[in-house]
Amino acid sequence: MKRNMGKVLLTSGLMGAWVILVGGCVSQQKYDELTRTHRICNDERVRLGSDLANALADKQKLQSDLEEANRNLAGKDAMIAALQGSSDSSGDALRQLTKLYDELAKRNPTDPIQIVQLPPELDKALKEFAAKYPEAVQYDSARGVLKFMSDVLFDLGSDEVKATAKSSLNEFAGIINSPAAADFDLVIVGHTDTKRIGKPETRAKHPTNWHLSVHRAIAVMNVFHGDAVSENRMGVMGYGEFRPLTGNDTAEGQSKNRRVEIFLTPKHTVGTVKSKAAMPAEAPAPAPPEEKEK
Repeated sequence: MKRNMGKVLLTSGLMGAWVILVGGCVSQQKYDELTRTHRICNDERVRLGSDLANALADKQKLQSDLEEANRNLAGKDAMIAALQGSSDSSGDALRQLTKLYDELAKRNPTDPIQIVQLPPELDKALKEFAAKYPEAVQYDSARGVLKFMSDVLFDLGSDEVKATAKSSLNEFAGIINSPAAADFDLVIVGHTDTKRIGKPETRAKHPTNWHLSVHRAIAVMNVFHGDAVSENRMGVMGYGEFRPLTGNDTAEGQSKNRRVEIFLTPKHTVGTVKSKAAMPAEAPAPAPPEEKEK
């Protein structure tokens, strides 16, 4: 009896333990749900980690781009400052030459104080030079001014000196390099008529008559420099159609207005606004631009 009672008690204990174990476990469905949730959370953590890494990389690239942009901006600011300085310097030189030109234009040619007194030897050489090229050159002995007609020097709309005209310029350079002209500098001034720059190929080189007149003065200067006239003795200017000798309503008037003038000024006066040279009195105002294109 006691032995049977012991068996019953043992069996009851085992059943109780089984009940406890079963009561402490979760169902397979709940376990699967927890596993799936854990997997989803882990995938989300990996995705977020990847997004964070990409965001950090983008931030670093943007920072690098910003630094590069700041460097470029600083470089452009420095370039602008340098160009502004160059522009100011060029503007000062142009203003000096413009002041010289305007001062010369206001001179009274009858006033002996304003007249360049060329040495007889130089005056004689220039008179003989002008007489040799009557169709191309006019010489004003009283003011020491030579006018080269542009139609002889250049084709219409061009700043390339004609081969047929170079010999006369070479000869003039020889006079300027002579001892008689050693105490004189040159101011080379280009002028045009009022025909507008219309042809695309011409406008690409000379956007306006201002450009064309200056480019022609420079072309003449380059010929002289090639003949050993020192650049320190020369200044160039251009006035486009704004300093005409006569009206532009006829072909003859236009031809007269297309010219390159050369002023002999006392040495070291180019750019110093101290020249005693003189120009003709104020010329008539230009006629309205012609429609014919260069």
